[in-house]
Formats: sequence, C-alpha cells, structure tokens
Amino acid sequence: PFTERYMDTYVVERMQTVMEIDSNPNIRAMTFYVESPSAILSLFDSISYPKAGSVLLTFQHALTDPTFAKGLHYMILDRFHNSVNSDQLYASLQRAVNEDFPINPPNVHRAMSSWELQAGFPLITVTRNGDLLTLTQERFFYNRTLTSPNLWWIPINYVVRSNPDFSSTTFDFWFNGNSRNIFLRNNNAPKPWLPNDWMIFNIQQTSYYRVNYDATLWQLLINQLQADYRQIHIMNRAQLIDDAFHLARAERI
Repeated sequence: PFTERYMDTYVVERMQTVMEIDSNPNIRAMTFYVESPSAILSLFDSISYPKAGSVLLTFQHALTDPTFAKGLHYMILDRFHNSVNSDQLYASLQRAVNEDFPINPPNVHRAMSSWELQAGFPLITVTRNGDLLTLTQERFFYNRTLTSPNLWWIPINYVVRSNPDFSSTTFDFWFNGNSRNIFLRNNNAPKPWLPNDWMIFNIQQTSYYRVNYDATLWQLLINQLQADYRQIHIMNRAQLIDDAFHLARAERI
C-alpha cells in the first residue's frame, strides 16, 4: 500500500532533490540569523523544509524510532504551550538517548548541531585494501576545485554481501573526522567482510550524505546488480543511481 511506502517517496522526491540545491557553495545553513520580516520570509525554502526534514530523518533512524519518539515526547511535555529552540530539542533527545543507550551514549547536541549550523552536506569516500577499510569525508561540491573545512558527525551504517541485512538503520559508529580506518584483523569492524564482498554504506539511504567507492567496490556492486539486483534493497538501488549520476556530474567517477 502507498501508506507503507510513503517514506520511500520522501527520500527520492525530497532528500535526493534538495541535495542538488545544497551542493551550491553559497547555500545557507539550516539555522541562519535574520532580523527583518522580509528576511524571515526568505527562510521558508528547501533548506528549512526538505533538508531539515532529511536531517531529522537521519537522526530518527540513527537513534531508532522509539528513542527519537521518546525524546520528542519529553520535549512536548517540557515545552507545552511554549516556544522551543534547537537546544531544548537536543536536551530532550539526549534524555531519551541516555536512558536507551546507557553505555557510551552519543552526544546529541554535538552531533545534530554540526548539521544545523553548517551549510552543505558530506560526501563519504570508501576505499578498501584487504583488511583495511578507509573512510574520508568532505563537503560535496560539483566543482572539485572548491574546498571547505566543514566536518559533520555522521551516523555510519553499512551492509556487506556475506551478511546482506538491510533491516537495521541505526548507527554502526559515528564518523566526525577527515578520515577513519577500520581494521578487520583487529576485530574493530562492526560488520566483518570477506575479500569479494560488495559493501553499501547508508542503509536504505536514511542519512543525508552521498557515498563514493573505489573502482573495485563499484565493480562488485555492478556485478551484483547485473546478476540479481533484488539482493540490494530498493532504496539503496535508488541511492546508487542518484549518487552515481551526481558523482559523474562532479567528475569523480
């Protein structure tokens, strides 16, 4: 039924669409200071709505539906008949996160404010060399000569061919630096991989970032799609098409 697949349409019609707009180097951040009524009206745009919705969707999945809903419930109870700002939202979500993730809970304010206060969005590049997996992040631009110091706290999740479970969209780990290495041999990989495994990051494209792979990983994905595309979740097939198109437009593949 359509109602069961509504969020699929959101990803394709809203998240993927606003990513093109948000690649503009002159785009504003979601929170942007204004003073005049005309300036306030100018904020009713795709950054306030599809992008903000996509970022909220990112954290809804990263923190899980029950925890995110609990945090919103706390915020509504605390701010009943009052206004609310982002800090109060983050505090309410943190209360729920601390209850549901008592061991090493993520810092909600630090993570979500990196998306709220910075323009654009990240591109994650994945390269694999045997037992070593390397992730790098940078702000995505179509013009590769442009650079940005922006770094985000990104909830990372992934699947591999030998364990193709696309059902869980919560985070496997958080990525907040320029690069990160994951060593299979040291058993620090959340999901181990075999030498010929394809890998897909951003399960069901629930998070607001693009993904690029090295040539070998792209070829493994191509081989799987040609052999039996149904082994890859429908939303990740949509993601692969959209990311590949825009990565080609940016002359990265």
